[in-house]
Amino acid sequence: MRFTLVGNRRGRREVVWSEALKLLLILTPVPGLLVGAIYFLVAKRWSNDALLLGFCAGPLTAVLAVLASFCTPIYRLPRLPDNP
Repeated sequence: MRFTLVGNRRGRREVVWSEALKLLLILTPVPGLLVGAIYFLVAKRWSNDALLLGFCAGPLTAVLAVLASFCTPIYRLPRLPDNP
């Protein structure tokens, strides 16, 4: 699965917000559930704090991915169509 988070449109960087939102929606529940489940298996009790920490890790990862894509040189970015 490949997401184009930032593309090259007419020689300028442009964030593809629909792809960034998809990445955010995919990354939010997965780490939350994994961290909660791992904490439950290790500590033998449930913790809402561990679940919340996992849910916060997903959006942070998505934001860092957009920032990393935004720092990519323009010539390496995929070309976007001229129509927005």
